[in-house]
Amino acid sequence: MNEQHFNFEWLTKKGSKKLLLLSGILTVSLLIIISIVDQPLKTEYAPNGIISFELAKNFETAKNIVSSWKGKPELFAAFSLGIDFLFLVAYSVFLFLLIVKVANKIKVRSQALWRFGMFLAYAQFLAALFDAAENTFLILFLFGLQIPSFPFFAYVFSTVKFLIVLLGIVYILIGIATNLFNGKQENR
Repeated sequence: MNEQHFNFEWLTKKGSKKLLLLSGILTVSLLIIISIVDQPLKTEYAPNGIISFELAKNFETAKNIVSSWKGKPELFAAFSLGIDFLFLVAYSVFLFLLIVKVANKIKVRSQALWRFGMFLAYAQFLAALFDAAENTFLILFLFGLQIPSFPFFAYVFSTVKFLIVLLGIVYILIGIATNLFNGKQENR
């Protein structure tokens, strides 16, 4: 299966390039919006804004974070968690397409690395699913359903999500660097 054959029937090669570009632009745009919205969420209890809430892990920490956001910051937190549902679709599609593109370049050299890349590509949708579960627990907690286990569940989903996304990004970077290096070797 080469890059030309790894397209869904409804998605032409030109269409996959457009979808890659569109999802990339949407990912970057939403990341900028989330970063701006995150500024009022940085408090003594949440030095990393919404990320502090995602990784709170325990009830007391999460409760202190939410308490530090009373008033207008609480609206920013709700907006940030809400817009993250759009962001998770954008980044998972973008990373999926990029990993597939890199994996298909690597396939010529290593079937094992190609298979791992394809696994990581599809895992981005699992990361998005975990992100949605994490957001759901955090939104419920933020809106007053403060069940003690919710911060822990959000932490677990968040940690696995970050790990999958990070592995995907590392795969992309190593794949691009390898292709650049091999391209220079072939040109000698």
